[in-house]
Amino acid sequence: MKREITTELIREYEGVVKQEELRPETVGKYLADVRKLREYLDGEELTQEKLDAYPRWLLEDKKYKKRSVNAIVVSTRKFCQTMGWMEFVITGFTLDNKERKAKDRYISRNDYGRLVTTAIHQEKYWLAMLIQTLCHMDIRYAELSVITVEAVRNGAVEVTRRQSTFEVEIPDALAAALLDFADRAGITEGMIFRSSTGRILDRTGAWREIKKLCREAGLDEERVNMQKFKMQLVEDYYPFYPLPVEET
Repeated sequence: MKREITTELIREYEGVVKQEELRPETVGKYLADVRKLREYLDGEELTQEKLDAYPRWLLEDKKYKKRSVNAIVVSTRKFCQTMGWMEFVITGFTLDNKERKAKDRYISRNDYGRLVTTAIHQEKYWLAMLIQTLCHMDIRYAELSVITVEAVRNGAVEVTRRQSTFEVEIPDALAAALLDFADRAGITEGMIFRSSTGRILDRTGAWREIKKLCREAGLDEERVNMQKFKMQLVEDYYPFYPLPVEET
């Protein structure tokens, strides 16, 4: 029996993983990883030989880091098992000491959750949304000005780096929460992350607030910095925390 990854098969897989009551972002990651495998196969049938070469393709052709490749490998293994393709085996890369230390510098799922939930509990909704936006999108702090009410409604932002412009999608759950936050803040157009005077948030001030949040959440300030607050395809995928429902 041929092992082909079709649109219909991906829909079937989506239905199965949604029954597992996973967070929408986790489901999205699983589906994105399956689509990446389909891109690699380019219409051809999946075989063990092709699967063996897949991690190297991710590393060399797509320029993923080894830890990110390993996360996709875990997701790919889940897909094959869910579809009943038990004949396939896929393994990732062994990380050396330097790579393990680099992975340790990422914010863990638990630490991330403590930061965001602490900010929400303190009603610092702008800070909770700032952290989650940087974690769930391929967006840098200096690019926050592109997160506008109009862009969020369209579901994507345009980012320019090194004279190249490309589109970054906004996850549905994040988009809904950003519009909710904007509505609460009385922002009807333009930048969502702004100061009380309408200017983009000062990086130094925001960093000061994040360090304070670390202390209040009982976390080591040295383990947290702006560079870590961006979406990473790691095994410990960041969940999403919506803002609490407003009382009427």
